[in-house]
Amino acid sequence: MSKNTGNMEAAVNFRWDDQDQSSQDAEMCKMVFCIARIDNHHALAREFSLDPEISISQLILHLYRNCGTDCAKQLLGDFVFAIWDPEKRHIYAARDFMGCQPVYYRRDGQSLIIADDIEKLIALSTAYPAPDEAYIAASLTSAFAHHERTHFANIRKIAPAHYLIASKGSCETYRYWRAEDIAERRWSDHDDCLEEFRTLLKQAIRDRLPRNGRTGVHVSGGLDCSSLAILAAEELRSENRKPPVALSWYPPPHSDHTDYEKSEYDRIFSVCEKANIEPVFTTQTAQNIRDVLRRDNRVRPLCNASYNERLVQKEAREMGVSVILSGFGGDEAASFDGRGHFQQLALTGRWLKLAKFAKASGANPLRFCVRHLISGLSDLFLSDADLKKMTDDIAWRDVPYWKALLNILNPFSRHRNLTPSKEQQKLLDEGVPYINKTFEGRVEPLPAFPPIRRTNSKSVRCQLLQWSINTARIESWAADGARFGIRYTYPLLDRRVVEFALSLPGHMFIDDNHKRIFFRQAMAPVLPHNACWEETKADPARIDPLIKSMMEAYASIGEQLKRQGTKSPKAAYIDMPRFIHDLEAEKINNRTRKGKIILAMEFLGIEDIEDIEDIEDIEDIEDIEDIEDIEDIEDIEEQ
Repeated sequence: MSKNTGNMEAAVNFRWDDQDQSSQDAEMCKMVFCIARIDNHHALAREFSLDPEISISQLILHLYRNCGTDCAKQLLGDFVFAIWDPEKRHIYAARDFMGCQPVYYRRDGQSLIIADDIEKLIALSTAYPAPDEAYIAASLTSAFAHHERTHFANIRKIAPAHYLIASKGSCETYRYWRAEDIAERRWSDHDDCLEEFRTLLKQAIRDRLPRNGRTGVHVSGGLDCSSLAILAAEELRSENRKPPVALSWYPPPHSDHTDYEKSEYDRIFSVCEKANIEPVFTTQTAQNIRDVLRRDNRVRPLCNASYNERLVQKEAREMGVSVILSGFGGDEAASFDGRGHFQQLALTGRWLKLAKFAKASGANPLRFCVRHLISGLSDLFLSDADLKKMTDDIAWRDVPYWKALLNILNPFSRHRNLTPSKEQQKLLDEGVPYINKTFEGRVEPLPAFPPIRRTNSKSVRCQLLQWSINTARIESWAADGARFGIRYTYPLLDRRVVEFALSLPGHMFIDDNHKRIFFRQAMAPVLPHNACWEETKADPARIDPLIKSMMEAYASIGEQLKRQGTKSPKAAYIDMPRFIHDLEAEKINNRTRKGKIILAMEFLGIEDIEDIEDIEDIEDIEDIEDIEDIEDIEDIEEQ
């Protein structure tokens, strides 16, 4: 059970001129901002001969005095902190290696404002921040996030695994941890490897259990969250504490489910039976979708899981949950699926091994080998732009790998070979983003995510761990959870667990019959058989009600926009006539259009288009008497 937490103010305005100009003693370094859970607190205290009960802030200060800017590298846990160094006249601030603790900052010549969410930072600012239009353009064009930039031009984030050095005249960031630096290991006994991993994962869970309040776990029947649910239940039982609250994105089961949907629930009930816990199901509604969209996405960022997670947060608060252990992040490391291994075999000439995989999957060995060789060579040598062209040709024009590569190498053949069919062209036309054309013409959007290059398994894992869209979910859940008194933790993103997974050779993640084989083998003694060995990750019993509710909510919002329009300044960035025209039930649920509609809707929000009757529908308001006038409606959030 974690006792190694320390929190100072969650927002601070550090003014350079307020510091004592005469203080030059390095011993006068002071912590000005700190939110941290340090897992190796006692180990560091022993190493530096400190009091075992030393506070988190004092421990980090001691590390900084002894290790300088390398101090963040010594810490295990979720943290962000800022130290004023009067001798060097700068702020040193650092964020944990996976960004599990969000942090934002804003600086000018007079001050540095630091906060754990954007709303707090803006509240301390003297002026509302200007928009970052390049970021906005990118976010309206495709699913987008950035490790350092936000919707606001002068609000930045410290990227995961980075530290910042800020003085009155400059501000620079530096990386202190790299996934690529983790060396590969070999084990003489595979069972020893599996046991070492289970021990690390159990420790990561133990370190994240709260001292106060109950523990929540997600249950979906999937590998990652099911493993955490059962292991957390075992640990809490060993401490004679209440079992975890099993929180599910799924609606209650009913008799009309298909056989596959029933199998989804079978896995959930099998996991809960093994953990001796009862699942708490949640029902998705159009009203919940509207409630999520009431926020300003620039200030309280949304992620693709916000709609389901809001329902979970409400249930968790009612049941006294203070910490939710999430299985998010497992796919990038410990429960990785082996992507890149086939390409690595092809590129290194291990054709017989690759042909065995082809035979096991029922594929033609020659075609299988050639396909992965072309894929590996393309990822090794092509530019990002050419890779995107090649991927689009394969995805949208049903072009085989060899022809897609040929059309990159010989661009004169592209038009002849790749003219889309009428149906393909229709899909492409319907997937045009809803960005305002005038705005699009004057602003160059930030670059989209670079393609994942699958030259080998280790490279893919390193790229996925640095994918900013993953950090965006962590930041979104942190901001939302705080409003319900809930903190999110991610045992599968524990640095010890991640570094162990990065050290595994690529062949350990995939075999002839299963992807994610390492994690399945490690969890086989823990999980029910149906949860451990199910290959399909589809979850229609959850997804279908979500999509139905979203389409219903979006269509009703479209009707309101037609009647009353919107005064939101964000509308200037959107092609509103086309957007409103397409917010009709029969048009929304379209393969290529749907994603672009969601991007525009989540950016626009509905803060100012609610009808007066909607006051009655707003949930989670405890102090309704504080609403003084009708304009206050647009400021209501889940208080």
